[in-house]
Amino acid sequence: MIYMVECALTERQTEEDWNRWYHSMKPPHVLPTVPGISSTQRFKGINVSPPAYFAIYSVASADVMTSAAYRNAGGGRFQTEDWKPLITFWNRDLFDGSDAPDVPMDSILLVLDRPAPEGSPLGISFTWLPSIGLDRSTPFRGLAVLGRAEADRLALAAIPGLRTFRPVIPQVTRERPLPEGWKF
Repeated sequence: MIYMVECALTERQTEEDWNRWYHSMKPPHVLPTVPGISSTQRFKGINVSPPAYFAIYSVASADVMTSAAYRNAGGGRFQTEDWKPLITFWNRDLFDGSDAPDVPMDSILLVLDRPAPEGSPLGISFTWLPSIGLDRSTPFRGLAVLGRAEADRLALAAIPGLRTFRPVIPQVTRERPLPEGWKF
């Protein structure tokens, strides 16, 4: 199953400040060591304002989110007093389905929320996932990965409600940690 977190921030802080804080609270190399979490990847919204961020995790079950190991690795401590006034939107959703997609750094993640699975808008094949827990902000979420060049050729704005995200970090797993010296 896939755990997704989406948040939006006011424009009163820099992206550099946000990344430094977020990575100190939830180090990307630590979360995949938590039993039940097999991958993590972070994204920044391309076509969304105010600035939005998206994190996606492959998890074994909903119980992972309430485990001591998850909390000790930074899970569940998102809205601290320092950042609380700067967070304008935050939701957490759990979806049934395969593992989180590995989105290459030269690609984008397309996210589409719908009341029911749809066909293939603009010929894009979405993987449709039913919501099964936490905030349940949408009944179904479609995910697709496109290369940036392909995405530039498509009229993505023609798909109502489509959100696009670029990777901030490569997908991190136990076997594939964040590269040494990675700059955010």
